Amino acid sequence: MHRTLTLLIFIALLAASCGGSATPGTVQQAAESPLTGQLADNGSLPEDGLLPWESLNENGFVDPATARRSTAINENSEFWRGVDAWQTAGSTTATGQALRLDSGSAGSGERSSATYRIPLAGENPAILSTDINLRSRDDDSASEFFISIANFSSGRWDWFGPFSDGRVRMPLSDAATGDYISGLGNAFVSVVAYSGSSFDIVGVSLNQFDPGDASAPPAPGGLTLAARVGAVEMQWNGVIAADLAGYAIYYSDKTFVNPGSAGVKQLNYLEGGTRHLLSGVSGTVFVAVSALDLSGNESAISSVESTAVIAGDGPVLELLAGSTEGIVGEPITLTASGSPAFDWDLDGDGTFEVTGDVSGSQIADTGKAGIIRPAVRGSDGSTAVALGAVSLIVASDLPPVAILTANRTKGAIIDGGTNPLNVQFDGGNSYDDGPTLDYSFSPLGDGNYSTPSSNANYNQGYSSSGQYTAMMRIEDSSGQQALALLPIRVEQVTGFKNYIVYPGYNSGVYGCMAVVAGRPAVLFRKFGPTPDDDGLFYSRALDDGGRLWGEPVKLADNNNYGDYFDLAVIAGNPAIAWYKFSANKVFYRRASSSTGQTLSDWNNPGFEISGVLSVSDEVRLMEVSGNPAVIWTDGSDIKYVRATGGSGTGDFAGDWTDAPFNIVAASSIGSRPDFAMIAGNPAIAYWNFSTNEACYVRATSASGSSALDWPATPVVVDGSDTCTGRVNLLQVNGAPAISFFDSADDSDIHYTRATTATGTDTADWPVAVSVNHGFGSGNTWHDMAIISGRPAIAYADYRSGAATSYRRANDANGSSWGDPMRVGSNIDYNDSMYERVDLEDLNGFPVVYNHYQSWDRGVVSVLESEL
Repeated sequence: MHRTLTLLIFIALLAASCGGSATPGTVQQAAESPLTGQLADNGSLPEDGLLPWESLNENGFVDPATARRSTAINENSEFWRGVDAWQTAGSTTATGQALRLDSGSAGSGERSSATYRIPLAGENPAILSTDINLRSRDDDSASEFFISIANFSSGRWDWFGPFSDGRVRMPLSDAATGDYISGLGNAFVSVVAYSGSSFDIVGVSLNQFDPGDASAPPAPGGLTLAARVGAVEMQWNGVIAADLAGYAIYYSDKTFVNPGSAGVKQLNYLEGGTRHLLSGVSGTVFVAVSALDLSGNESAISSVESTAVIAGDGPVLELLAGSTEGIVGEPITLTASGSPAFDWDLDGDGTFEVTGDVSGSQIADTGKAGIIRPAVRGSDGSTAVALGAVSLIVASDLPPVAILTANRTKGAIIDGGTNPLNVQFDGGNSYDDGPTLDYSFSPLGDGNYSTPSSNANYNQGYSSSGQYTAMMRIEDSSGQQALALLPIRVEQVTGFKNYIVYPGYNSGVYGCMAVVAGRPAVLFRKFGPTPDDDGLFYSRALDDGGRLWGEPVKLADNNNYGDYFDLAVIAGNPAIAWYKFSANKVFYRRASSSTGQTLSDWNNPGFEISGVLSVSDEVRLMEVSGNPAVIWTDGSDIKYVRATGGSGTGDFAGDWTDAPFNIVAASSIGSRPDFAMIAGNPAIAYWNFSTNEACYVRATSASGSSALDWPATPVVVDGSDTCTGRVNLLQVNGAPAISFFDSADDSDIHYTRATTATGTDTADWPVAVSVNHGFGSGNTWHDMAIISGRPAIAYADYRSGAATSYRRANDANGSSWGDPMRVGSNIDYNDSMYERVDLEDLNGFPVVYNHYQSWDRGVVSVLESEL
């Protein structure tokens, strides 16, 4: 996300400071990448576009005056706070003005990155600078980072690193070609942490290339060397030049005059200060330094000095700051470790004000505003030496940091005018050093903001498809502002598409569906053609969208099959209940894993939970008050049984000690009763076909474990209508709701929702509304579910041939309903799909299971969108 930076401080970005230590290597030319595989995968180059609040200058580039601005040392440089990242990936956390990147444990191969979009008004970048505070990996090894910059000429990212010094000054050798700026004049820089590295990005800076500047700075003088264990400690006199970028360090195992001679190596970045510890060298080392300015002009080299490196490995020094930011005059604690004694440069001016400190702790000098780079020199009092530094932002008043999140960043709309995509924005994680913040929102990203207020939340309904850049602007009590952006993608639904669950014929005539561990799963009955192919099968989608299906798992063979069964999630795992014809009993089985994806995930046995009986219609399974419960009909009665043991799993026969009992006893129970939890108690709805009524019964206890818990007299909910077909029960917005088929009223699917939370009185049920009118649609098959907060119905549609259609309510209560959408096509009689309809919510979208008659297979239908 993007955030406006209005640092009202003068940042001495390239001021002299003590250098760090780093393992040297040949300078990497642009287009050389030290990385392979996952680490180098930054993806394609970003597609740069004009942001809503930006405008173009006369040359067609983003006008920096309208861009997200930061304070820089002059008109040719841009400093970007760590938290101002344009895009992030992996483990990233805003910490004050900085952005923390973590990449797991050492050797983990994890990767995190932050990318910065820096407007340069079409001028080429010349020098890339970083202020990064490194922390040790969890195995105490030194962290490193990599840098990449988008090369718009080659169409790829150019990589540099690894770097173990956080204060890198890097000349961009190809800057004069214009490779590193987009068509809108912006540069894109990415910083990457990999395989255990951890650090805080305090800031990233780019200086523009000045083709008119051909004057090199003077050569450095006063170079002195000191032999250290495994390193050479260097110091030289600073060069006075207003456009100084830093110092190049050259070294070799023999003396040289020309730094370009064979065998001469160069440190792979510029040193920003006048001290450096050249590590990773051995034997006698010859060293020289030169000065470079912001346009890449390089001075002659200094005198070549030499010393003999002391064999061994030097200490590993770590310097940590209590904060990466602070107010002028406020203390910031510095803590060093890895050496017996320390010398301290507390303000980063190159002078060690404190020497011989053995405590390892000091207070940074925050007396002036700007970026300061306190440094430390660790030593054993002799030849074992290490250098380290941190970067701190100090200001009289720190700007706020804006952080914007949302309950969703993408979604689809069917009819955006009546059913927009609702997005709830939250800026509550934003922060400032002051007591108050005001928030304003531009959800469409067009720069039209809501009235500023202290409310950090904002709701927006998106009625049209497209890619939006939602914006939030915050302002602190001193008038400083920050901006956060969040991309919102809205897709227009184009219709349902059907995916076969299992390609074998005679599969799915009887079937049901549930969402298991975030993916649709189906239980279906398959008929032959061999005994191995005959039985009850379970399949869970191989993808989150229900488009890919693998080999199903056979849970009951041809001797155990039943056409009446149900699938539900019980105690976190899929479970099934089914009627076994050969035994005339109801059985139960629960998977031993949360997915049930393979046969090894079904280690628990199947066993009977009823006595001998005759099941005449569907078996329904549901979790009731922490235990599995099952209902079924035997032709005249509705029976109920609930497990009482097994810690809520019901995995073994001993968990089902209670006998089934009648909750409705009559000779006129219609087909397919439904089962739901209503206000915390189990409840059922069913068709009484002797009176053609839709009836409802709710237990008076949370478990319904006794026949006395179920009222003897049902509530009739259909009012002046009659019920002559399927009934569905669902808790809708805190109250029970029932859909039912009425053939006496021009074959409507009716819907009614109680006016109370329990619906236990006939007066609680208002006159039903018509969801679908005519043609007998939904008589035998329709199902109801809550889809993204609103009731919806999928039903058999007989308007022309036989198909399946879907409707969703226009409000959370179901007071009115949207237009139908065709789920399964009905080109002709041989292309019909209408049986065994099951509707579920999958991440806010409908997913429908039914039997495709012309294919004789079960299919799952999911929504497809335009994007």
